[in-house]
Amino acid sequence: MTAIAVCPGSFDPVTRGHMDVFAKTSRMFDQVIALVVHNPKKNPAFSLDRRAQLLRASLDEVGLNQVAVDTLAEGLLVDYCTDHGADVLVKGIRGDLDVSYETPMAIVNRNLAAVETVFVLPEPEHSHVSSSLVRTLAGFGGDISPYVPGPVVRAYSEAGMIGHRDTRGVGAHLPTGTIPRVPGPGERPGDAVAGTVTPAPATSSTAQPSPDPSPLGTSATAAQPDPGTPAP
Repeated sequence: MTAIAVCPGSFDPVTRGHMDVFAKTSRMFDQVIALVVHNPKKNPAFSLDRRAQLLRASLDEVGLNQVAVDTLAEGLLVDYCTDHGADVLVKGIRGDLDVSYETPMAIVNRNLAAVETVFVLPEPEHSHVSSSLVRTLAGFGGDISPYVPGPVVRAYSEAGMIGHRDTRGVGAHLPTGTIPRVPGPGERPGDAVAGTVTPAPATSSTAQPSPDPSPLGTSATAAQPDPGTPAP
């Protein structure tokens, strides 16, 4: 019996981490299908067919010719697996967050069509790489060649996407640092600590009267003696 595995993903773009998962999967199963899936919740940089073309070119570049490439524009993954005689879905995971996200879907897929899910870890040097990080890096004009196959680098360059800002996922992937807090009243410069910058609240040009704490409508401080005048 031929063991067929399906590796689904948006692959926008395909990364070296994905390629590592394909290579590992091809050693475990007789037939592997890299399935480019349309996700209506995402706004991909390339069309479904173009992503499939780049995936095919990337697989050929590293000699993974035995991995087939297909697309799924709509429908359930488990239905695709059933139609193509596959009983295993392979998902690459990078850490605990991926496991937490993928596990509920794996259980549902098993219940729907007896399709098992196998998690594959990429090599450590690829564990931090994601498609959104690549898009962000490219948008800031960074070198994406360490993270994606050659065909993807060329496609991004030809499409003018290097240095063309893509804000999807920027906040999640750009490096962050501490910002020194400006010393407040009564503080010395050495007392300032790293803090988070927050926008100042909007203020009205007209000063608002402070709440009157006195139940009689007279400020309680009005009855206090003037500190500069001796009390009688």
